[in-house]
Formats: sequence, structure tokens, C-alpha cells
Amino acid sequence: SAPAPQVELAKSGRSFLKGLLTNLANPKAIIYFGSVFSLFVGDNVGTTERWGIFALIIVETLAWFTVVASLFALPQMRCGYQRLAKWIDGFAGALFAGFGIHLIISR
Repeated sequence: SAPAPQVELAKSGRSFLKGLLTNLANPKAIIYFGSVFSLFVGDNVGTTERWGIFALIIVETLAWFTVVASLFALPQMRCGYQRLAKWIDGFAGALFAGFGIHLIISR
């Protein structure tokens, strides 16, 4: 098999900032965090508990992205994803469209 092509890596701080801005601009992320807070935070939840939930979300997010980054650091995983990306994206798009259609029809 041919050797993997050499790819110039971006500086880690720049990659982190790019990822952070991408997620902050992602409406799905905003909806996710809003749903977590609305589910667990009511009027009678104290400040300590609110900060605890906030810390839990930060830890969960860091853990998730650590797992994703570790998996996609593996050459086999990157190659497999690149081979299937069109199908994965199409399936995800159809799934979101289906949810949207369901919301429209159910009103």
C-alpha cells in the first residue's frame, strides 16, 4: 500500500480556536446545550447546582471531542470516513429533513 501523504498540521492553538468558533456558531450545539439546561434547571435550582451542571457539560464536551479527535487521529478511521463521508452526510441530512418534516406535519 502507498504511504500516507504528509499533511502540514496547523498550530494547536489555531486549531482549538477554529473548532471553538465552529461549535459556538453551530445551531445544533446551541439547541443541545439549551435542551440540557432546560431539562435539568428549573426555578428552584440553586446557583451551586447551576454551576455544577455547567461544569458537567464542559467535562462531557471535552470528553466527547477527545474521543472524536483520538479516533480520527487513526489513519484507518480517517480513510474509512473519507470513503463513506458522502453516504454518512446524506443519511444525516435525510434524518434532519425527516425530523423537520415531522415537526411541520405535526403542527
